[in-house]
Amino acid sequence: MQVYKVNTLKDYGTGSLRDGIKYANSNPKTKIKFDISGTIFLQKNLPKITNPTEILGNLSLSGTPAISIDGIGKYTLLEIYNTDGCIINNLCLINGKKSGILINKSSGNKIDNCWIGIDTSDNKASNKYGILLYNSNHNTIGSNPENIQKYFSNIISFNKNHGIYLINSEKNQIQNNIIGLSKNCNKKCPNYDGIYFSNSNSNIIGGKKFIDKAKKANDPTGNKGKKTPVFVRPLLGNVISGNRNSGINFSKSSNNEIYGNFVGTDNTGLLNFGNCNNGIEINKGSFNLVGGCDVDTNPFIFYNVVGWNKNDGIVINSSNYCTIQGNFLGIGANNKTRAPNINGLVVSGTSKNTVLGGPIPLGNVISGNKENGIYLTDDIDGFSTINTFCGLQAFGTALPNENNGFLIDSNASRIIMNTNVISGNNGNGIYIKDNANDILITENIVGMNTEGKTSLPNNLNGIKISGNANDIKFGTQIPSVITKNIVSSNSEYGILLTDSVNNVYMAQTNVGLDITSTNFCSNGKGGLYIKDDVYNCSIGSTINFNYFYDKNNFAVGLSKYTENNKLTYNFINVNLLLIPGPHRKNIINCSKENQVYANNMPYT
Repeated sequence: MQVYKVNTLKDYGTGSLRDGIKYANSNPKTKIKFDISGTIFLQKNLPKITNPTEILGNLSLSGTPAISIDGIGKYTLLEIYNTDGCIINNLCLINGKKSGILINKSSGNKIDNCWIGIDTSDNKASNKYGILLYNSNHNTIGSNPENIQKYFSNIISFNKNHGIYLINSEKNQIQNNIIGLSKNCNKKCPNYDGIYFSNSNSNIIGGKKFIDKAKKANDPTGNKGKKTPVFVRPLLGNVISGNRNSGINFSKSSNNEIYGNFVGTDNTGLLNFGNCNNGIEINKGSFNLVGGCDVDTNPFIFYNVVGWNKNDGIVINSSNYCTIQGNFLGIGANNKTRAPNINGLVVSGTSKNTVLGGPIPLGNVISGNKENGIYLTDDIDGFSTINTFCGLQAFGTALPNENNGFLIDSNASRIIMNTNVISGNNGNGIYIKDNANDILITENIVGMNTEGKTSLPNNLNGIKISGNANDIKFGTQIPSVITKNIVSSNSEYGILLTDSVNNVYMAQTNVGLDITSTNFCSNGKGGLYIKDDVYNCSIGSTINFNYFYDKNNFAVGLSKYTENNKLTYNFINVNLLLIPGPHRKNIINCSKENQVYANNMPYT
C-alpha cells in the first residue's frame, strides 16, 4: 500500500490533503496519513475520491480527531465516487456546502470515529447533510471492534438536514454512532432527521452484538421478575436523539432492521433528549423490523428504547408486514423510568398485517406515554399483538399510559389481541370505537398484574366498546400461558358495550374474578354493562363458560333499548367452586327484547 503524508494545513501544493487525494486517484490503495494537527480551510471543492483509499486522521490526547476539514459553507468536502473499499477515520468534517461525506455509487466503504457537522468542542459547524449515500450498497458507518460500552464511533450532529441520508441504497450498516447529541450525550445538537431512508432497502440500524462472556447480557426485566435486573447498553446501537424532526424516518423503504438503539434518550436510556417529532417513522414501506432480540436469546438483549419524543414513539403509516418486537416505548432502559412519547405506537393509513411482539422475550413494554399506549386507526387491515405489557413495567408495577392502553377506532379491522397484560392505565384498558371490526380478544389480563392474581386497575373501564364497532370475539382460540381473558379490578365497568355496538361474542372470560376463577375481584361500577342500542350480542357458551362477579352493583346489566342479545350459560356471582360471593345483584335486564336464561347464579 502506498502512503501519502499530509504535512501542511494549506489547501494546495505538495503535502496537502488535496494533493494526497489526487495522488490516490492515480495510485489505488493509497493510505493518506497526517503528520500535523489543525484545520484545513478549503478554497474550492476537494477532488472526488475515485480509487480505493484510506484517509487516516490523527487523534488528540483526548481521543478526538486532531484534523478538521472546513468547507467554510462554500465548498464540498469528501466524496467517494464510483469506487469501493475506502476507509475514512478520525476526521472532523464541518461547514460543508453539501455533505460531510458523500458516498456516491460506491460500495464496501467504512467510516469510523469522525465528527460530522459538529467540531471537537461540541460547537455547531453544520454541513447540509452529515453523511449521504446515493445508489451505494454494503457500506458501514460506525463500529465497536473492542466491545467497549462507553465507546461511540462517529458523532453526526448539527447538520442542517438529515444526519445520515440514504437514497436508493441497500445493505448498509449504521452502528454505534451518536446522531443529534454532543460527545457526552448531555446536550442536544440537532440534525433535521437523525436518519432518513428514501427508497432504500435491506439496511441495518444498530446490531445484535452483546456482552456475554462477562455475563452482562442485558436483562432489564430480571428474567421475568425473578432476578436482579441488569442494564447494559447494546454494543452496536446508536443514540439517535435531539433531532428537529424524527429520529429515524423511512420513506418507501422496505426490509430494513433496527436493533438496540436509544431513540429520544441519552446513552444511558434514562434521560430526556427527545426528537421533536416521532421517534421512528415508517411510511409506505414493507417488511421493516424494529427488533429487540431473537427468540432464543436472553430477554431484551439488544432492545430499542424509544422515549421522550415530542410526538409518537413509533409510527407505521400505510406500510405492510412490519414487525415490532422486544422494545421499550415510553419507558426507560431500566424497565422503570417513565419516558413518555405522545402515543407509544401508532399504526395508521392503509397499513396491513403489522405484528407486535411474539413469544417471550419478543414482547414489548409500551407504558408511560402521554396519551395511548397503542393507537390503531384509519383503514388498517390486519394487526396482531402478543406479550405486550401496556400500562405497567414488564413483570412489575403500574406505569400508566395517561389515556388508554389500546385505542382502536375508524375502520381498523382484523385485529388479534393475545396474551397481553393491559393494566394500570389512566383511561380504559382497551377502547374500541367507531367502525372498528373483526377483532379477537383472547387470553389477556386487563386490570390485574402479570400473574392475574393482584389488582392493578385501569382507571376507567377494563374494556369499552362503542360507536358502530362490530364482529368482536372474546374467547380462547390461541394457545397461551394465560388460560382465559381476565377483566377485573378496574375502576369503572369491567366491560362496557354502548351506542350501536353489535355482533359481540363472549366466551371464556372472567369479569370480576382472578385467573384461578376462585377469588373475587370486583370492578368499580359493575361487571358487564350492555346499554343504549347494542344488539345481536351473544354472551355465554355451553362449553367455554364466562364468570361474572360484582359485589356492590351488578354482575351483568342490560339497559332498556338493547335488543336481540343473548345472555346464556354463564356463571354469575359464583366462583369455580360454585361458592357465592357477597353481591348486590346478579342480572339487571330492563329490556324484553333480550334472551336471558340457563345462567348459574345464587338466589337474589
